[in-house]
Amino acid sequence: MQQALVVRSLADTGWRTREEPGMEIILFPFIVILWLIPILHIGLSSRTSGAEKLAWLLAVVFISWFAWVFFMLLAPLKENPR
Repeated sequence: MQQALVVRSLADTGWRTREEPGMEIILFPFIVILWLIPILHIGLSSRTSGAEKLAWLLAVVFISWFAWVFFMLLAPLKENPR
């Protein structure tokens, strides 16, 4: 006797489908805010300016939180003449 192969969809297994949004809607704004915090902090900071600020911003966008930690520890890289 052969057994029939039964293929079940994700909806049959209890998994949420795309039509049922869940925690993504709640978590997405918090994730975006957390991602923007270092960018806003560096962008509004008076510790650096010009090309150095742009370099820090690019580092945060492409390297993420590690660059923000380095910014907090190392910026400015050179002293501004007064």
